[in-house]
Amino acid sequence: MTNETQTSPDTQGDPEQPQEPTLKQRVAGITYRTLRWGRDKVPAGLRIPLGILMMIGGVFGFLPILGFWMLPLGAAFVALDIPPARKRIDTWMVQLKTTAKGSHSN
Repeated sequence: MTNETQTSPDTQGDPEQPQEPTLKQRVAGITYRTLRWGRDKVPAGLRIPLGILMMIGGVFGFLPILGFWMLPLGAAFVALDIPPARKRIDTWMVQLKTTAKGSHSN
């Protein structure tokens, strides 16, 4: 009895096989897309209240649906409307995009 459908667990060296993104790459991608959405689609007057609501939700991160991830993301949304902080957020977004694509070296 042969099992022809079984594949080798070591397919990382195979250039034909697409590499599954790491957790760090997935989180960076989600964070980048969320910040880009907030920067491009959410009106400037709405970003600060939305950021504050996210930070309040982050305080209650132990509850279901709400999470501690909301605290830094809410702070970043508020920072999008503060010019000196906006420069840092833009730099961070470039780093997030690079990390999400997997070309970021540690």
